[in-house]
Amino acid sequence: MSKLFFTADTHFYHENIIEHCHRPFSSVEEMNETIISNWNKIIPKDGIVYHLGDFSWRSSRKYIEELLNRLNHKEIHLIRGNHDDMTKLRWGFASVNELLNLKVKHKGRKIYLTLCHYPMLKWRYERINGILLHGHSHGNMRTGIKNTLDVGIDCCAFFPLTLEEILLRIKHKNYNLGMK
Repeated sequence: MSKLFFTADTHFYHENIIEHCHRPFSSVEEMNETIISNWNKIIPKDGIVYHLGDFSWRSSRKYIEELLNRLNHKEIHLIRGNHDDMTKLRWGFASVNELLNLKVKHKGRKIYLTLCHYPMLKWRYERINGILLHGHSHGNMRTGIKNTLDVGIDCCAFFPLTLEEILLRIKHKNYNLGMK
């Protein structure tokens, strides 16, 4: 089982996101509990999570600590989104970045990832068949750009994704685009 997980746009405590993104919840409490439950079904206590922004609408230490204590993880690396208040969110996460480039091994080969909250047309590893993972668009942006994927929970049935799931989605997306 993969110990790397990717997600974005959880928007914990954000009531308006339910209507804005047509999320199927009757309250922010129901949304929070569903996302926490889904997270904990997928991510083990020793999982490493890359959260690609817009973690929580409420950013006080009290609310963030409560969330982090309830979510399974060994480490959560936050890639800052437009709703992440950096003056309050530096603590509690293994790292906080605007953008992160990763090289990971998967089945004996190197996978080059660029992680950013925002979708981009060009990124560091694009020329070597690297993958751009992003959030922000809540599944509303269909660029057709090869090797990009919105990992926001609105695109993933409110679950985080494993690296294996990401690679399958990228392969399927590129095949549908008529690309190799």
